[in-house]
Amino acid sequence: MAPKMLGRDSSRSKSQLGVGALMLGFVFLSWIVLVAGVSAVQHEVNNRNALEFEWWIISFEFFLVVLAAVELAGFRRGHSGLVALKAVNTALIMFYCQIWNNNRRSVGVFSNIKSVRTTFAGFILLAIANSLLILSMGTEPHQNRDAQYGAPVATGPVGAQGTRATNLEGGQGQTVV
Repeated sequence: MAPKMLGRDSSRSKSQLGVGALMLGFVFLSWIVLVAGVSAVQHEVNNRNALEFEWWIISFEFFLVVLAAVELAGFRRGHSGLVALKAVNTALIMFYCQIWNNNRRSVGVFSNIKSVRTTFAGFILLAIANSLLILSMGTEPHQNRDAQYGAPVATGPVGAQGTRATNLEGGQGQTVV
């Protein structure tokens, strides 16, 4: 019997992996649209520090995409933490959707409306893609990594202290005093 990798979840079906990969691909494509839009706006503004929080969101999103890809590969140690970080970043992205929607409506600051529209589209696509990824990650079966299906269950009398020990070789439970 081959040794199990710690934190590896082997109970995923191919359809769950396919949906996860599809969602992750949608997130990555939305991320590329956002990078293109923010790059175009920054080039137009010609100020290195003009969009530093947008670049922070983009960098953090890339980090989360890499973590989600590792988690999709089967390493589920920080699954709930990853979902929480994706939720926080999605909230920031939705906030910036509103900001860039306002920028799209009042074009006076920017001379090139296409770059502003691309940035807004990138933020809105990334918000939708992250929301779908969070939903798909939350609907996957999450099992306790220490639980093993088919493991022997403690049988036998309960000891004076209320504890039981199980012989993992398949024997009867033994009372621990």
